[in-house]
Amino acid sequence: MHKGGYRLEATGKIAVIMPHIVPPMDNELLCGISEALSGYGYDTVLITGLLNVLGDSANDGYSAGLENIYTLLEYAEFDGVICAAGRFLHPALRDKILDILRRRDIPCVILEHSCEDFDCIYPPQREYIKMITEHLINKHGCRKLYCISGIKGEYSSEERMSGFCDALDAAGISCDGNCLFYGNFWRDEPCRIADEIADGKLEKPDGVVCTNDEMAIAFCNRLIERGLKVPEDVAVTGYDGNFESFFNDPPITTVTGHDYQLGSEAAKRMLEKLGHTDVHIPEYGQHLRIGTSCGCDLSLAVRNSDDNKRLMKNVRRNNQMYAERRYYITADMISKLSGCADVDELMMTTSTIAYLLPNWNTLEICLCRDWSFDLEAPDRFRTEGYSEKMEHRLYLKKCFDTWATGEFSVSKVLPSFDLPHEPMVYVISSMHFKHQIFGYIGMSYDSPYDFLLDEYYVNWCDCVSNGLNMIQNSQYKNYVKEHFASLLTVDTSSGLYNKRGLMENITTFISGCTKNDKKCAAVTMSYERSKEHYELSPLLAIANIFRHSESRDVLLARPKDDVIICLISTDNTKEQHVIDSMLKVISHHFSDTYGGAFHTALDDIAICCSFLDIRNIGNIEKEVDRLIEKASDKAKVLAVNSGNCYSQLQNARRRILESPQLDWNVDDIAHEAGISKSYFQRLYRETFNTSCMDDIINARIERAKRLLENTDRQIGDIAEECGYASGSHFMRQFRQKTGLTASEYRKNAQEKQ
Repeated sequence: MHKGGYRLEATGKIAVIMPHIVPPMDNELLCGISEALSGYGYDTVLITGLLNVLGDSANDGYSAGLENIYTLLEYAEFDGVICAAGRFLHPALRDKILDILRRRDIPCVILEHSCEDFDCIYPPQREYIKMITEHLINKHGCRKLYCISGIKGEYSSEERMSGFCDALDAAGISCDGNCLFYGNFWRDEPCRIADEIADGKLEKPDGVVCTNDEMAIAFCNRLIERGLKVPEDVAVTGYDGNFESFFNDPPITTVTGHDYQLGSEAAKRMLEKLGHTDVHIPEYGQHLRIGTSCGCDLSLAVRNSDDNKRLMKNVRRNNQMYAERRYYITADMISKLSGCADVDELMMTTSTIAYLLPNWNTLEICLCRDWSFDLEAPDRFRTEGYSEKMEHRLYLKKCFDTWATGEFSVSKVLPSFDLPHEPMVYVISSMHFKHQIFGYIGMSYDSPYDFLLDEYYVNWCDCVSNGLNMIQNSQYKNYVKEHFASLLTVDTSSGLYNKRGLMENITTFISGCTKNDKKCAAVTMSYERSKEHYELSPLLAIANIFRHSESRDVLLARPKDDVIICLISTDNTKEQHVIDSMLKVISHHFSDTYGGAFHTALDDIAICCSFLDIRNIGNIEKEVDRLIEKASDKAKVLAVNSGNCYSQLQNARRRILESPQLDWNVDDIAHEAGISKSYFQRLYRETFNTSCMDDIINARIERAKRLLENTDRQIGDIAEECGYASGSHFMRQFRQKTGLTASEYRKNAQEKQ
C-alpha cells in the first residue's frame, strides 16, 4: 500500500460486474471499491451492459448486443472479479455470468446474492433498519408502525424486516403479521397500502418504515395525493440515501452509506483473497440522514453534514455535466459518423467528437478481427463473444495525439493496461449493431463520480456503431456492384468502360498508337471523397470533358468508383509533360463548362502517368493494376493532408470548450494548426458556422453561468476563473450575451431552484 500520500503505479486489475449505473448508489458502491483497491495498486474495471430490465425488452437483439460485454469474462485476464449479482433483475443473465466465473476459477466476491460455491457478502442492514425504526419510536413516540420490505424470502428483504421487528420487540411493541408487508422494492406495493389507508380499509399507523427510498418516496407522494399529510398524519422513513429522497418534498429521513460500505468490504475481501494481509480500507459507515418525513424539524436536518456535502458535490457535478450537454446539441454526431468511407476515417471522426463525453482520461475502441459481416453471405456475422485477436483501432489520451497499437490478444482487454499509469477506474461497454457484435469501448476516469452511463452515453456509443454498420453496408454494396461489373464491359453509372471493357480494348488502342508512330500514355486519376460534396463527381466531370471531345486519340475507362484511366495517343515522351498538358486542358474546360465550380477539387485529384508498350503486352494488366493502386494511394494521402486541417480545427475547438478559461489567442491557435490566421478563421467559420473568438466567448459565458447557478462564489472570482482579466469586461460581455447582469442571472437561477 502507498505511504506518504503518493499514488502507486497500477500493477493489477479487478473487474467489477454491474448491470447498469444508477447514481448515486451505484457510484457509491464503485467508489467504495475503487478507493480501497487503488491504495494497493489495482485498477477498477467496470464491465456493464448498461441495461437492467425484465420482460420482452430483455430478450431483443439490441439488449443481447449490450449484454454480450459480459462474455469478455471468458477471455480476459483479471486478478479477480467482484460481481454485483444481486443487482441483476434478469435471473438468466445473472446465472450466465456466474457460470462463466465458475469456469474461469479466479478469485471472486459476489454481492447481495447467495451462491454456495462463491464468497458472498451483504451490507449490514438489520441493525440500521432497527436504528431508523427506533428513531420513530423514541424520538417521535410512534407506537403503531408498519414495515414495507421487498420480495418475501429474499435475503435483504428479510434482513431489513427483521431489523424492524427487533426494534419493536426492544420497545415492547407487538410485532404481528398485520404490520408486515412485502413487495418488490418498487412503487406498486407502497402505493396500494397508501390507498388502503386513505380509503379506511387499513388502520392508519403512526409511522411506516419503508426498506428502500424508492418505496418511501412513492408512499409519501401517494398519501399526499390522497389528502393525508406527511409527517403530521403518518411519519415515513426510507433506506438507501438516494438523490430523490434528499430532494423530495418532504425530504425523506433515511439511512445512507450502505453502498459505499458494501463496496469497501467487497474490496477488502478481494484483497485478502489475493494474499494481502492487514488490509486497511476507508472508513465510511452507515448513518441516519435526517429529513422531515419522520417529523423532525427542518432545522434539525443536518444539511451541512459530511454526507450531505458529499451528496451535494455529486449533484453539482452531475448538473454541470448535464449543462455542458446543452452546449453540444449541434454536434451532429449521426451525420458525421454515418458518412465515413472506411474504419480509419470513422476513427478519425470519432476522435473529433470524443469531447462530447465528459471527464475521461483515455478512450479506446477495440474491434473484433471479424467485426464485419461476410460479404458473400451478409446474414453471417458474429453474434456473441469476441475474437481471440482484437484490433486496437483508436486510443485517445486528453491533450495527446491519437494512436493505436494494431492487433492484440483479447485476454489483455485494453492495450493501455500495459502502459505505466496510476490506478484508475475503467468503464467497458459493448459496440454492436442490434445483435451483431463489433467489439467494445473502454474509457478511464479518475473517479466513479466522473461519468454518467445514461442514454446520452449509450447514444454516443450507438452513433459510432452505426458508423461501422454504414461502412459494412457500403462495402457490401461495392462488392455486389463489382460482382455484376465483372460480367459487363461498361460502368453502368458513368457509361465509361469498366475494368473488363478496358482490358478488352486496350491492346487495340496501343496497337493503333504504335501504327501511327505515337506513344500510348495511361493517365490515371483518383479522387478520395473529402468533407466537401459535389453534385457531380470531379472525376466524372473530367471524363465528360474528354468524352465530349469525340477524339479518337482518347480511350476512357472507370475501373473503380474513385479512379478513371485516360489512354492518350501522344507525341510527348515525358510523363510529366503529358500530365501538365492534360491539366491545362482540364482547367480550360472546367472554367468554360462549370464556371469554376470544381476549382478546389482539382487540387485534391491524384494524377499518375505511365507509357504502355505493345512489346510488354503480356504484363499490361499488371501495369494497369499498379497505376490504379498508385493513384488511389496518392489520393488517400492528399485526403489525409486535407483532413488534417479539419482534425486540427476539431482538436482546437475541443480544447477551447474544455478549458475556456485559458488565455486563448487566435494567432497562436492558427500557428499551432500550421496555417495562416486568415485561412484558419475562414475554415473555422465554414466548419462550425461561428468564429473562433465567438466560440471562446460563448464557452466562457456558459462556464460562468454554471458557476453562478451552482456556487456562491464572488462574481469577480468567477470572472477570473472564466479567463477574464477585467471584471468590468466580463460583466459587459455577460450582459451582451444573456441580456442580464451576472447578479440578475444568479438571482433568477436561485428562484427557479
